Amino acid sequence: MNPAVSAGASRRRTRAVLQIGLALLAGAAAENAGAAAGAEAPESITVVSDDNYPPYIFRDAGGALRGILPDQWALWEQRTGIHVELLAMDWADAQRVMNEGRADVIDTLFRTPEREQIYDFTPPYALIEVPIYAHRDVAGIVDASSLQGFAIGVKSGDSVIGVLNNQGVDSLREYPSYEAIVRAARDEGLKVFSADEPAAMYYLYKYGIAGDFRKSFVLYTGAFHRAVAKGRTDLLEQILSGFDRIPPDEFRAIDDKWMGAPVEWPVRLRRFASLLGLIAAVFLLLAGGNLFLQRQVRRRTDELRDSRSRLETILRLAPVGICVVRGRTLIEANDTFCQGLGLARDEVIQHHTRLLYASDTDARRYELEFHRQIRRQGRVDTEIRTLRKNGQPLIVQVNGAPLDPKRPAEGIIFTAMDITEARRTEKELRKSNAYFASVFDSINDALFIHDAATGELLDVNRRMLEMYGYATREEVLAGDLSALCANIPPHSNAEAREWIRKALSEGPQVFEWKARRRNGQLFWTEVNIRRVSIDDRDRLVVTVRDISERKAAEEERLNYERRLQETQKLESLGLLAGGIAHDFNNLLTAILGNIDLALLDIPRDSNARSDLSTAITATRRAADLAQQMLAFSGKGHFIIEPLDLAAEIRSTVQMLKSSLPSNADLQIHLPDALPLIEGDASQIRQVLMNLVLNASEALENQPGSVRISAGTADGGDVSPGRMWPVDGLKPGPHLFVEVSDTGIGIRPELIDKIFDPFFSTKFTGRGLGLAAVIGIVRGHRGAIQVDSVLGQGTTFRVCIPASSIAPGRSGGAESAPLPEGTRSGFILLVDDEASLRETACKLLNRMGYQVLCASGGEQAIQLFQTRARQIKAVVLDLAMPRIDGVEVFGKLRRLRADIPVLIISGYAESEVFQRFHDPKPDGFLQKPFTFESLGSALDRICPADARA
Repeated sequence: MNPAVSAGASRRRTRAVLQIGLALLAGAAAENAGAAAGAEAPESITVVSDDNYPPYIFRDAGGALRGILPDQWALWEQRTGIHVELLAMDWADAQRVMNEGRADVIDTLFRTPEREQIYDFTPPYALIEVPIYAHRDVAGIVDASSLQGFAIGVKSGDSVIGVLNNQGVDSLREYPSYEAIVRAARDEGLKVFSADEPAAMYYLYKYGIAGDFRKSFVLYTGAFHRAVAKGRTDLLEQILSGFDRIPPDEFRAIDDKWMGAPVEWPVRLRRFASLLGLIAAVFLLLAGGNLFLQRQVRRRTDELRDSRSRLETILRLAPVGICVVRGRTLIEANDTFCQGLGLARDEVIQHHTRLLYASDTDARRYELEFHRQIRRQGRVDTEIRTLRKNGQPLIVQVNGAPLDPKRPAEGIIFTAMDITEARRTEKELRKSNAYFASVFDSINDALFIHDAATGELLDVNRRMLEMYGYATREEVLAGDLSALCANIPPHSNAEAREWIRKALSEGPQVFEWKARRRNGQLFWTEVNIRRVSIDDRDRLVVTVRDISERKAAEEERLNYERRLQETQKLESLGLLAGGIAHDFNNLLTAILGNIDLALLDIPRDSNARSDLSTAITATRRAADLAQQMLAFSGKGHFIIEPLDLAAEIRSTVQMLKSSLPSNADLQIHLPDALPLIEGDASQIRQVLMNLVLNASEALENQPGSVRISAGTADGGDVSPGRMWPVDGLKPGPHLFVEVSDTGIGIRPELIDKIFDPFFSTKFTGRGLGLAAVIGIVRGHRGAIQVDSVLGQGTTFRVCIPASSIAPGRSGGAESAPLPEGTRSGFILLVDDEASLRETACKLLNRMGYQVLCASGGEQAIQLFQTRARQIKAVVLDLAMPRIDGVEVFGKLRRLRADIPVLIISGYAESEVFQRFHDPKPDGFLQKPFTFESLGSALDRICPADARA
């Protein structure tokens, strides 16, 4: 064999092997121009495009469309026989016409993720750089971040708008066309703009300002596509098939027409240069000698043989599939390629490429796509779906290029990488991300994800938006996090940073925190800060739970416990005070009774009568003190009757005016009419007097005012804050009276003590004034509130139930007491206190009665059983050991239903009669009593003939 021929063949084969890369064979694309889908062709199509994009498309002086695209579509019309109506207009209008369905195809379109949702695209047919142009006076524009603050001129509807927005540039000024942008740069002072480079350079030179602007940087590189509405694959195949019928030289002719052809040497000059080169080569060969040539040929042949061997080894051991296709025939493939398909080598080499695809349709579609990509961009870069021999589906990343770009028919080399598992993993990852995103947004607590190093907020969940009142995540991520804090110590930004520091250095932190909603409302939260690793990065996960309801419940529980403790305390103190007052009244009864007896025995002109009168006065003052103690316990002696509260206020104020200090300005504000209340007039006046006098004393000799007002309110609407008794008011109509002063106020720590008995801030005070007030108010089923500000004054508000009727307990007209010794008959006296029993017995004897004394309930019942018909009346103590007065009364009435019974007690009449059911006792006498009051009480209950 001729060595030269052998060497040439070896070089061609080596060149084929050298160009083998990493891709999958798809087929000989050059033979598939007519393989478009067989859908019925339309009679005409409407194509819409920009009308201002030289040299691709523009209007001449007469308004006719000129440029590359009109010529290409004219050729397409000739090859397909389908009429093309080419409409050109402002780019935003062109997109609107396409979206409204008034056009079939849109041209000069960049491919973006947003547009992929509504369009199916052809492969790209031209690469277009999209630079940023800046005036020569503007320096420092080197990337997208340096555009901040500049007004950037852009074309309406252009994809560059989305690119700039995604990089944080939003100061955009939109124009209808690139020509309008350049005119604005010339006439309106626009300093920075973005335009596709071909159109930008055309108009910069056209308007004579090319020297005033420079290309600062290329923002991105796009590609021109043609597109149809999503899902119109039949039309897309017809478009591609039509352009595939246009030979490459006709495309080049159109490009040369509008872009200019490169300058070439004349043909003769090229041939002459070739001849000179040949002569020089021959001369060198002759000069070097035939021997040298032979040595060189042998050396190069050995090198090529070694190179081929190395490349064949690389081909065989390559971890990706490699094959070479010539005219739809697989002429070379490595083991990886064959194994990937599950085929033996002899099942692949010299076989038709159809074996690579699942169907004839797939074969035509993929081969057509390969052909288009090679023709447009000189290479293949795509994904295909195919099957292994056993039917297992594969997803393959295919890359390829002609062995010789000038002679594609020599073959195409492909690499094929199995990405099935990668795509499956990506799908699983997307599902996993979607799952965790769903969980993230479904959690009922607000979640914040922070970068642990910088503190930057990275993400929040949907519950956070709901809890804090925001509409979008972007609004939160772009906002100021300090707005989410109450910013009131200990819930300020400084404390928040300290909690974060502890979470980073000490571990998870859980604490309660007062947060702020977007509308400014504060609310309680429970915060959990935890440091975690996400994607090998330190993150802080902050969980926030809204505990407003829990805090409200806790506050309510604490208030309830406070009210309960207060109630229990007052009840205990009331029992103590009531018990002391009861025993005290028993002693006072004995004292008063004995004084009365002494007065009966001494002459009217005796000097001792004055001393005894003084003793009676002191005893009655002691009795008043006992009454105050009973008032605190709520068991005071109340005479309940309908009262006009306004009249009582006016009467009390009139009485107090002379005793108030001159520095106190007394103001009264009463409505024209108020409902009645049911109460004891003297007790209500005592409440008013205590409150008004305390208010005037709070002025401490400084000028000030004491204001008295009254009104009505519903008990259910009155806030229970600072209220005594702490169980509050029942719903229903109430009257209130307020006594306010502008005095010194009450220290907060003392407010809870002011109603305690024997507590006073005054040196000479007994501490029973306000204690009696609360007892009286409680006895009237009311409540009292206190509101005080230190240094500004205090307001007491007393609320008492209103009365719609005029109830009252009338004892009837009192008869004049009979003189001493005019009464007769047996009286059964029952009391466990010996001194009181002895005194009362003497008083009754002086009245003329014969007295049967019993020290307890059992003795009284025994006496009554033996002498029931002789006894005219019973004087019965209420509180006795073992058997009390209520039980004794019931047994006496069962023994004799008409026996008159007078109850004596240190407690109030209303309190006593509540303990008796029907029938009720005939009369009541409050301890301490006198000779006269005891006689009058017996006269009221005993029949007139019984007293004779």
